[in-house]
Amino acid sequence: EEIRKHPNGVVLTCSALKKAYRDRLRESTPELRFAFLEIAKSEAQRRVVARAASHFFNAALVDNQFATLESPVGEPDVLRLDATEPLDALQTQVSQWLHSKSLA
Repeated sequence: EEIRKHPNGVVLTCSALKKAYRDRLRESTPELRFAFLEIAKSEAQRRVVARAASHFFNAALVDNQFATLESPVGEPDVLRLDATEPLDALQTQVSQWLHSKSLA
């Protein structure tokens, strides 16, 4: 309901690691799209260790997250992104993709 109050759309972040989670979100919001940040487990581990002092997510959780992940590759309305690219490049790619989808 809250999403429908914003006719121009909203951007939300969540892990939605399992297909069942994404399917449930899609059921409630059929126009929903996902930007999937692909990253190697070793790079994710490196990043988590580097920010350990300032973030709640510890390195021990990375293995669990990757074990739980069911890749959305092949699912409808999923944009695959290389998470090692600079943030501004990722933002541009997502914005262009969302804009092109809204024109279709």
